[in-house]
Amino acid sequence: MVSDAREQFVIIGSGPAALACALLRAQRGPVRLLMPRSPQLIANTNGRVEVVPSETLALLVELGIPPSTIGVEQLHRHRLVAWRSREPVLSSTPAAAHLLRPALERAILKRVLQVPYIAVRSIERSSIVAAVEHYAQKGMRVIDASGRKSALGQGIVHPPSPWVARLFKVETPVPECDEVFRLATLPDGYVYRAGNRQCTTVGIVGRNALLRGAIDTLRTRLAGGPAAWVVEDLPHCRWTASGSCVASVQWSVPCGFVQIGDAAFAHDALASQGIANGLSDACHAAAIYSETDATRVRARIWHAHSAHLHSLASAIKDCCWREEPAWSSYLSFLCSAQISPAQTATVAVRNGRLHDLDRATVLLSAANTLEDVH
Repeated sequence: MVSDAREQFVIIGSGPAALACALLRAQRGPVRLLMPRSPQLIANTNGRVEVVPSETLALLVELGIPPSTIGVEQLHRHRLVAWRSREPVLSSTPAAAHLLRPALERAILKRVLQVPYIAVRSIERSSIVAAVEHYAQKGMRVIDASGRKSALGQGIVHPPSPWVARLFKVETPVPECDEVFRLATLPDGYVYRAGNRQCTTVGIVGRNALLRGAIDTLRTRLAGGPAAWVVEDLPHCRWTASGSCVASVQWSVPCGFVQIGDAAFAHDALASQGIANGLSDACHAAAIYSETDATRVRARIWHAHSAHLHSLASAIKDCCWREEPAWSSYLSFLCSAQISPAQTATVAVRNGRLHDLDRATVLLSAANTLEDVH
């Protein structure tokens, strides 16, 4: 443990990106973690299954979190998706894990609370700006990992009509053969399903009438439509609501601090990359030792931002419902918002330090991610 770092880190947030950044930086020096949510609220978060690439598991193991503690018992290499046509197509994909998001948050939080170099403080969102100004005046490095609401952002850029996800937990586990990720596009959005041996999450994502109604109404609507194959074998009596959230792409107007994860740029849920990108950002932010490093991390996030917008727009152009108002308006926003990435090289972390990485590698990675979906 290096306890005499030249500057102390102050990290804002309570999600995986913030907690992972705190753990990684604490290997090199003291950290203050300002949590807008209390640890008790995190422990009681309702359950849902999320998909992450297998590489993310290696980072979690490095943080002291074995896959078995977050519901991962196997890797998945196939997806059943109706995208270019209305009929589902089974395709091979890079290995992915279906983890339990609440278990992940609890596991990372438990590790954070075990590290003496991390000082945890719960804070009201209304008090964050004043606290940050205080720490900044003392020369401390501030990292905003506060999620989509971005405590320090100067504003949020999002589609005129953001897409929303309604999430449902099916408590009865499904057979192993039915743990394949499923996704079906619809005129007003899409429905997906991700499960493991403990439970299954069904997400209905989109706008307008697609999201309206009680659980039974939504289930009946799905069963009678083109996405019936996504949920046809799930028990009808075990569905419970597990929350709702914005699912479309958005980003913060930059501020004077480094922002990571959803606080900087929230990917569309189609990419299944929210957790993975947040943890990757955390690794890079934890390796900042100078203002030059901070500038390089901001540039990396901006490159990823540009690449994701381009890849998402290309994917929607291939969607069988692309002419429908919900999809066409989303595509119009993406096309109007696209910015060509600068020619500056981005960075990778090696041995705890930032090193230059060719920009083409980042663009190719983003394109491959969305290609896996459709």
